[in-house]
Amino acid sequence: MIATLIVGIGAFLIAPFVAGQPTRVALLPKSVVETPSAPLAAKPEPILLAQNTVPPPAPPVAPAPPVAPVAPIASRELVPVVQPAIPVPKLQKKDKNRKASDDFFNGPVRKLEIVWEPEEWEYLKRDNRRYAECDIIETLPDGTTKTHKHAAVKLKGAAGSFRGPDDKPGLTISMDKYKGAERFHGMDKFHLNNGAQDGSFLNELVGGEWCRASEVPASRCTHVLVKWNGRELGLYLFKESFTDDFLAYFFEKTDGSFYDGHFIAEVDGDLEKQQGADRKDKSDLKALAAACKIADPKAKWEAVAKVLDVEEFLRSLALETFTCHWDGYNFNRNNYRIYFDPKTGKANFLCHGMDQLFSDANWPVVRDPGSLVGQTVFSNPEWKKRYREIAEEIYTKVLKGLDWELRIADHGKKIVEALNKQNPQWGKDFQGQITATQQRVMGRIAAIGKQFGDMPKPFDWKNGVAKIGGKQWRGEGSGVLDEVQMDGQRCYHLKADGSSSASWRRTVALEPGKYRFEAMAKVANVDDTGDESGRGAGLRISGAQRTAGFKGTSGWQKLAYDFDATGADVVLVAELRSKNGDVWFQNEGFQLVRVK
Repeated sequence: MIATLIVGIGAFLIAPFVAGQPTRVALLPKSVVETPSAPLAAKPEPILLAQNTVPPPAPPVAPAPPVAPVAPIASRELVPVVQPAIPVPKLQKKDKNRKASDDFFNGPVRKLEIVWEPEEWEYLKRDNRRYAECDIIETLPDGTTKTHKHAAVKLKGAAGSFRGPDDKPGLTISMDKYKGAERFHGMDKFHLNNGAQDGSFLNELVGGEWCRASEVPASRCTHVLVKWNGRELGLYLFKESFTDDFLAYFFEKTDGSFYDGHFIAEVDGDLEKQQGADRKDKSDLKALAAACKIADPKAKWEAVAKVLDVEEFLRSLALETFTCHWDGYNFNRNNYRIYFDPKTGKANFLCHGMDQLFSDANWPVVRDPGSLVGQTVFSNPEWKKRYREIAEEIYTKVLKGLDWELRIADHGKKIVEALNKQNPQWGKDFQGQITATQQRVMGRIAAIGKQFGDMPKPFDWKNGVAKIGGKQWRGEGSGVLDEVQMDGQRCYHLKADGSSSASWRRTVALEPGKYRFEAMAKVANVDDTGDESGRGAGLRISGAQRTAGFKGTSGWQKLAYDFDATGADVVLVAELRSKNGDVWFQNEGFQLVRVK
């Protein structure tokens, strides 16, 4: 398998994170592009839940629940950084298709209107699991339209997500079934998911990015607005299909056997072979199943190692576990694909159907799988030990090493911008889904860290005061973030760059109670701009607002912020929300005070 992790400055940068691997595109914050030594990414603030409170644990995922209006997102621009690649004089056709799809997935949310001739519409209604012909009118970013003719559409979905043609159906769209059809942004097949089991429309997108960042093949996702036979159906998740183009991102050869794991089906069942030289020849799949059933443990493990990419399987198991993918292969024998790589002859498991993720923050990070292959692999002590090593590496380099709060906010911002054009209330309502997803994902990452022993240490309290000091702070945001000397004091410095939302942060473990966060700070030329989370310079905790702001030009002053802790970890924030100006925080001036 082609590795998709690239070691970057201080973190792992993801080449095929959204774009394609050959160009080695890594999405980095603008500040990293301009200042290589800057932090990897800055986190936009979660939408406000309650003044001066730590956000509560995330609720379970509910299918399309109503959401209350909340404050808008604060997000920073992400710009692609292209690593050096071997130049080619002219793109081949396959490369052109890849670039077109990369641009589409990296671009804005678009609107697709699917229109029908009456006879084709009636044909679809009579047999909605077979393709019917239609046209797709796409509204481009500049407001113009392009018609994609002769598209083939059928309905998709299982028991939980299927909706009929007169409802909001899930769709599979093929651009190579009817004569005269052309690829859609380089793709010959894709899916439109209706969000019936994920009201946020973000679970599969985030889950797929976790997978690809961890070297586990998974589809890329973006979002579109859909008008269906004259009816506005709103937001859909756009997901690339398992085609040769998809496989080419991860494997050198794309002509191997490809199997579809049917609804609640094990590898020893009659899986559909969707690709391969002889569709009736399932000898490779049968060999995998037979190896897992060998009675003698050593002989079984030896046989399995010949037909299964064990390292890749352990990664996919870790991702199903980390994302709480209870409806995947290892925990429900559902929603999976298997590809036999012709180069190695071994099976690779692909994650799929990830619309019900992150529902249990405390899901164990080491959990015995119920699948045939999973049980076989976990029965080998060395492989189980290796799982732990792989899982910890993924947590450190992918989950903890990258800014998923920012990723979610960035995707959410694109959705809100598109919804606002259709109906401002839609965009306003969707903000709550973004916040809930951030909470679920970040809560899950924190819980995984605790299970691995990565927990913030308690402070040494003296007379109700704990000196925080200048260590373990991380800088996040745009503008200038650095450590400097100011008036003989070592300081954390923030400088606005025209649209700054920058901060220094530290995660702390606090018992339930009332606290005051204090710091010594001075400002120069800080204006009164900002957003709902605060204006000017100031202190707060992540997930809450502040009302006071330190502005203008002033000497050293003590800043304070009172808050309630529930017993969960708290992220302290010393920030600047301003278009202009500088703020300095004394490194040794940070402290916490217990408030009676």
